[in-house]
Amino acid sequence: MGLLLQRVWSFLLNQGSSKLFHKKFSTVLPISIDGGYGWVIVAITFIGVFTVDGIAYTFYILMPGLIKDGLTESNCALSIATINSLSMLIAPLSSSLCNAIGFRTVMIIGSVISCLGFAMSYFAITLFGFLGYYFTFGILGGIGLGLMYLPMSVAPSMWFDTKRPLAVGIATCGTGIGMIVIPFLLEYLTTCFHYRTLNLVIAALMSVNVITAVFLRPAPTIEIEVDNKNEPEKGVTARKFIGNFQFKVKETDSSFSASHSFRQFRSKRTSKLMSRSTISLLKLKEKRSYSVNSHFNEEDTIMDYSMHVYYLPTKKDVNEPTCKVCCPESLVRTISNMASYTLLETPKFLCFCGSGLSFYAVVTVPILFINTYMKQSTKDVDPHHLQLLIPFMGLGVFVGRLGGGILLHIFPTIKALALCLIIHLLISTSSFLLTFFAYYPFYFIYSSLYGLCFGLYGSLRNLLLVDYIGLENLTPATGILFTIAGLSNLIGPPVAVEITGGGKHLDLAFYFTSIMFTVSTICLLPLICAKKAISN
Repeated sequence: MGLLLQRVWSFLLNQGSSKLFHKKFSTVLPISIDGGYGWVIVAITFIGVFTVDGIAYTFYILMPGLIKDGLTESNCALSIATINSLSMLIAPLSSSLCNAIGFRTVMIIGSVISCLGFAMSYFAITLFGFLGYYFTFGILGGIGLGLMYLPMSVAPSMWFDTKRPLAVGIATCGTGIGMIVIPFLLEYLTTCFHYRTLNLVIAALMSVNVITAVFLRPAPTIEIEVDNKNEPEKGVTARKFIGNFQFKVKETDSSFSASHSFRQFRSKRTSKLMSRSTISLLKLKEKRSYSVNSHFNEEDTIMDYSMHVYYLPTKKDVNEPTCKVCCPESLVRTISNMASYTLLETPKFLCFCGSGLSFYAVVTVPILFINTYMKQSTKDVDPHHLQLLIPFMGLGVFVGRLGGGILLHIFPTIKALALCLIIHLLISTSSFLLTFFAYYPFYFIYSSLYGLCFGLYGSLRNLLLVDYIGLENLTPATGILFTIAGLSNLIGPPVAVEITGGGKHLDLAFYFTSIMFTVSTICLLPLICAKKAISN
């Protein structure tokens, strides 16, 4: 009798827990509309990249005034290294905040922080010297730019699918335009005002992003109603979990469902992917097969990216509204995903790490020293010609980013690794030859070529990661590489200053650049064999 009562009690408990945990919940997945309001997002990103990179890569204009106020070459190099490194080191936090509060809010917060930091640096250098300037311009400015950088990088990708390389190329070519326009603006203002006034001008430029960020809408989404009876405690992506549940799909953004572009997109592409009301996904017989009748085929990839990288809610997510938690489960999961170092056990990813460590250590060195080097090595140099070096570099970045986007859009099967290796070799060789050909034309050729290669590399980086690491590992791979890039940016410029003896032997800085880019090339060479092994 006691055993019978125990079994009945156990059955009732299981039934209660089944009702509690086998409930249905809703989640959303972003979809790409390949146009429409997406081009407004591209324009917003272009303006943001224009100001952020245009300011970060024109710090050299402030250096003469800072040195007159008592700062050393090493102090200046440390300040610019800090602002560039923090803009990348803060990326995992920025990613987590974007998932928690949205792109728009994060970009506004970053714009306000950077604006305040640059404005306060006007007073900080006179009141507190180097430490005050380092904290306001370097640390606060770097944190603000870092919070802005990731929303600007990711937002266009969320709105575009087949036109993604073109959209990202157009958006990121703002770097080149910023390197062309902002140096001329700041150089002109130095003839009219004290150099410290430039900090206020930079703050005013950053405040523009507060206004543009207001129009940074989230991508249109579809709502999925999930039966989570088989849901694990640990978060999994929608693609990995897709065979274990049934869900209903409906549009969640009425403004986009009413638009002509979205209706056209929905009728042409979504109808192939899903039925009008409900999709029932049967449990897959084979673990590695994602073909469910005709709902998912090779041509219908509109939700592929979202399902690979989007994490479904866990039980903790569902129960959070009724529980008092200090930090949301989604935020903790995003941070842990960005900081997942299991990829470091992959030899192919270690090649990217070694290449990134060398690449980003010296990526800003030519920008910092080419003007001074031309002045030292060329007699009777025209000051107006000096002002053109960085704009020429910016023109190369513009052509590289835009041309790279168009190239990848027209030729999606292009050998990205071969192009990347050529880029590294060109920068390495030209940096070495610059020390032997000290005459006007070669400086401008070098600036344009360096900008072109740097711009192309920005278009190829994510493509290479997807090819060799996989789309599902893109988020943690980017987080780790951003961390490596931030640390390299922090160390590289001060080391270059020390190598040159405080700026006395600048040819050594370009030797250093050539060596580091050669090391970066060598680190990528094993991927040729890895690619052949995968192909075979």
